[in-house]
Amino acid sequence: MSGAGDPHVFPIRVYFEDTDAGGIVYYANYLKFAERARTEMMRSLGVESSHWLDGEGVVFAVRRCDADYRRPARLDDLFKCIRGSAKLAGLPFNSNKG
Repeated sequence: MSGAGDPHVFPIRVYFEDTDAGGIVYYANYLKFAERARTEMMRSLGVESSHWLDGEGVVFAVRRCDADYRRPARLDDLFKCIRGSAKLAGLPFNSNKG
């Protein structure tokens, strides 16, 4: 389990289902990648989404999301989504994408 101050690195492989007809990742799929990375970061901190949803009736919702598309990812590319630090006690997240 990584500490709350450590960046979380989530590897992502681009599959055919993620791409458009030109073999480039469809822009909305980057949000899916970011959500998977966020979920795995929470899991690495000991926060299981299913526990909170089923046991406590609590969900961790994304309030804001920005995207800066610098260059396209293509079919079979492997890249990393790097997430910033999280404070679970007070629950503010600074979750940066990479």
